[in-house]
Amino acid sequence: MCGQRRKATHITVEPTCLVARQSTDLVAIADPIVSKALRYIREHGTERISVLNIVRHVDVSRSTLEARFQQHLGRTVHSEIQRVRLDAARRLLTTSDLPLHVIAERAGFSSEHYMCAVFRRELGHPPGQLRCR
Repeated sequence: MCGQRRKATHITVEPTCLVARQSTDLVAIADPIVSKALRYIREHGTERISVLNIVRHVDVSRSTLEARFQQHLGRTVHSEIQRVRLDAARRLLTTSDLPLHVIAERAGFSSEHYMCAVFRRELGHPPGQLRCR
């Protein structure tokens, strides 16, 4: 401010997490039925939906939908619903101070206990451990 130049200082700030926006989380699938089902799961996955809701939405048999999911994604419809719920819970754990039972409810899990079991099975640790990091 007094006409003197300051020495340049570089400050590096490490990111705390990466948040995938819905617009960047799209999967290009050639199969229109799988694509429609994925869109429905992403829009309603944190609600109390089941595979039956998705089958009704895409209007094909459960076996057809399961076979197409395996063919194009290598996983089941139920595991895709769990993946979306797990992502929602992970986001809430890292960006809020909400209690676990509220996070479980908002992420679409039937209970806090079930959410914890899914965390342990899929990630190898309880949800509280993610929050501590």
